[in-house]
Amino acid sequence: MHNEEDKLSVMMPDDEGKENKKELHHIIYLSSMYQNWFLDYASYVILERAVPYVNDGLKPVQRRILHANETDG
Repeated sequence: MHNEEDKLSVMMPDDEGKENKKELHHIIYLSSMYQNWFLDYASYVILERAVPYVNDGLKPVQRRILHANETDG
């Protein structure tokens, strides 16, 4: 498994000619990104799309359909 703290470094001369180790990039692996994103997306789907609203019992998509029917006809 990769460490999320892996960094790509290179030795670069500074203004005085001394070599200093400088970070170029912070490496983030896709596997860890997907784990974080999946939890965020799953929470969004459950809270915003799949659970009916308490007051009227409709899901957001059902409410949009009713609203479109009211405004068109």
